[in-house]
Formats: sequence, structure tokens, C-alpha cells
Amino acid sequence: MVEVNMKAKNKITNMIKNEEGFTLIEIIAVLVILGILAAVAIPKYLDMRTDAIKKAAAAAASELNARERLALANWKLKGCAGVYPVLNKIDEKCTGTGAATDPLVDGPSSDLGPDWPGSAALTVSGGNLSFQGKIVTLERKKAVDTDENEAYYWTVTTVN
Repeated sequence: MVEVNMKAKNKITNMIKNEEGFTLIEIIAVLVILGILAAVAIPKYLDMRTDAIKKAAAAAASELNARERLALANWKLKGCAGVYPVLNKIDEKCTGTGAATDPLVDGPSSDLGPDWPGSAALTVSGGNLSFQGKIVTLERKKAVDTDENEAYYWTVTTVN
């Protein structure tokens, strides 16, 4: 009986030593798991890219809004009268206390740098820009207020 047990033990030991690689079922299970992960992860990645572009467009609009407020503050501090400075122009003459030393007030710049090609060519009503292969539409609007000298503001209307 001891001899039979030893033969069985040797046979099992040899079988274990001779097993190499993975079974077909194990390989299929791994492929199924990888397929499920890919099906879930790829759409999330694509959505992240679009969200990042939308946030970059919102940041660009926010920067343009800050420039509008700075230009308006400069215009008011210099005692200017008349029409608020036009976009990218340096032609507003001041009639107040700043007229003698600095007769010109800069309009807000729309140049957003090399990441936003063509941004310097935005018009007083806005325009379309290309960013990371997407078309971003920015619109420049006058603030709804009774004060005629209120800053304009920028909004992102579409990202395609």
C-alpha cells in the first residue's frame, strides 16, 4: 500500500512539474476583462478631452472679461468721456484730468497667445477660434445696465 501511495504521489508531482503556460480558459478570461476595461475607459478619456477644451475656452473668456474690466477702469480713472474704447484699438481721447499727460487709452486686447491662433483678429462682436482641433465660438456682449460706460463681457457660445 505504501508503494501504491508513492507511485500516486510521484505521478501527481510529475503532472504538476509538467504544467506550463496558461489554459485557453484563463487567456479568454483575461481578454474579456481587458475588453470590458477598454469599453469603459476609452469613452471616459474622450469625454475628458472635450471637457478640458470647454474649460480652456471658459478660461479664455474669463481672461478677456478681466481685460475688459481693466480697460474700462483705466478709461474711467483717466477721466475719459464719450464711447468706451473699442476692442484692440488705441484711439480713445480723454477729456478729463489725464488728457494732458496721457491722451490715449488702450482698448482691451483680444490676443490670447499661440494656443489660440487668430484670437487677435476677434471682432467687437466676437468670433470663431480654433483650439486643439475644436472650433470655439466666443461672443462679446454689452452689459445690460443703465450706465452707458459699462464693460462688455465675453461668453463661450459653442464648442464643436
